[in-house]
Amino acid sequence: MASKFRPLSQRIGAETTVRRDEIMGPVFIKDCLDSLERHGVLVFHRLGLNDEEQVAFSSRLGEVIPQGKVRSDGGRDVIFKITLDEKENDAAEYLKSTIHWHIDGIFEETPPAKATMLTGRRLSPTGGATEFCNTYAAYEDLSAEERERCDSLRVNHSLAASNRVWNPGAGPEETERWRRRRAPKEHPLVWRAVAQHLARHVRRHNARL
Repeated sequence: MASKFRPLSQRIGAETTVRRDEIMGPVFIKDCLDSLERHGVLVFHRLGLNDEEQVAFSSRLGEVIPQGKVRSDGGRDVIFKITLDEKENDAAEYLKSTIHWHIDGIFEETPPAKATMLTGRRLSPTGGATEFCNTYAAYEDLSAEERERCDSLRVNHSLAASNRVWNPGAGPEETERWRRRRAPKEHPLVWRAVAQHLARHVRRHNARL
């Protein structure tokens, strides 16, 4: 059966106009997972899913990792609302560090989840675009000597370093507060281990104010 996804470029991205009543079927779920592996980024046009439907679809693709606000019972909301409006999101300041290049889940102990699911609900009329990079292709384009060197490197991921991009004048107290919020994590530059299960971040985009 032909895939419902059409490549957007030779190296990254594919889109689909699949109907919302088709997305939960086992045939499409397999196509979706295969296409994600092949293209890295999948674009769904005008599905109009609400929060509950988005979580249900994510659950069909793999294990969902809650990313939302911590509740009083110690659990977390499943969906993380992305907005720079502090009245709607108490993590608005943290999100400023994600405007530049980053990988989701980099502060966890294990390699990041395989994918993040984003839904635009109320978008800014200007800016706010999300761009993606195929790091597999970048690695494959290296010479054998460069790949060997990269294989041996480890990198330190720091929220303080990310925040200094948008707030370069931050003092020691501010820097220490960032470090307490997210402790730095060291990872290999090149991951080779394959996760035993498929995981999904579920997120919702609101206006970047």
